[in-house]
Amino acid sequence: MTDAITIENLTKSFHGRPVLQDLNLSVPRGSIFGFIGPNGAGKTTTIRLLLGLLKPDAGKITILGQDLRTHSIALRRRIGYVSEQASFYPWMQVDELVKFNAGFFPTWEREKTAHLLKIFHLDPTARVKELSRGMLTQLSLIMALSHHPELLILDEPTAGLDPVWRRRFLQLLSEETAGGETTVFLSSQILTDIERIADRLAIIVNGQIRVVRTLDKLKHHEKIIRVVFQQAAPETLLNTPGIRSIERQGHGYLLTVEDHFDEIYEALSRTPHFALEIIEQDLEEIFLNYAASEEDPHNA
Repeated sequence: MTDAITIENLTKSFHGRPVLQDLNLSVPRGSIFGFIGPNGAGKTTTIRLLLGLLKPDAGKITILGQDLRTHSIALRRRIGYVSEQASFYPWMQVDELVKFNAGFFPTWEREKTAHLLKIFHLDPTARVKELSRGMLTQLSLIMALSHHPELLILDEPTAGLDPVWRRRFLQLLSEETAGGETTVFLSSQILTDIERIADRLAIIVNGQIRVVRTLDKLKHHEKIIRVVFQQAAPETLLNTPGIRSIERQGHGYLLTVEDHFDEIYEALSRTPHFALEIIEQDLEEIFLNYAASEEDPHNA
């Protein structure tokens, strides 16, 4: 089965400033894929390229097995999209907006729309201009899901939701992908949301993908090891591939490991030492390590 999204050597610049540089990425079908990075890393630009709202300077995008350049109109009917800033006609009632949008999608299911409106307690007769930011986000998700998209692209979708509705929002996403028919591509600065529902993720920094892994493998390999050697630190060991950064701490070292954790820990345990400790990291700490290493090139 082909991937839901395949990006090959994607490049995009604005006014001579590179935003994406030879970006390569594959998103498996049926997955909830997290896409995270600091502000200005290129997340929203990537999403706008995936939606066909921007044209790349170079590279190729394949969505659901079709070239985006030649099948952009047909693909839009197979994609749902929710952004941080929902934009609807303010004078319309919710039910009028539903009828308007339904005409563009042959697969639209009105019963699903009615079910989702009940879940979010949205009044079908309310006018869009009367809805709060959180309600607009809920309405955006309803619009995106009602036509049974094969790919759901979300750009900071939960930013306007309170914690209760944010959790309900995420639960609904998990339910939608349970059958493996819908792929979710989720970009968010709220890393606890990514950690809660994503099964795979990519970290983008300065327009380049730094790592792509399942969440379980990311947490397994991305650890910090504190070690105090009995003798001088063996240079060959400290230069082992997979160690991203080394910080001197008194007589010991803090090693930030990004790969080959098992091999590195085993080698350290065979070296005479006074202390050897594994420090687990959550997704936020892992993410900050990647962002910091790019900001300070001498930290690697």
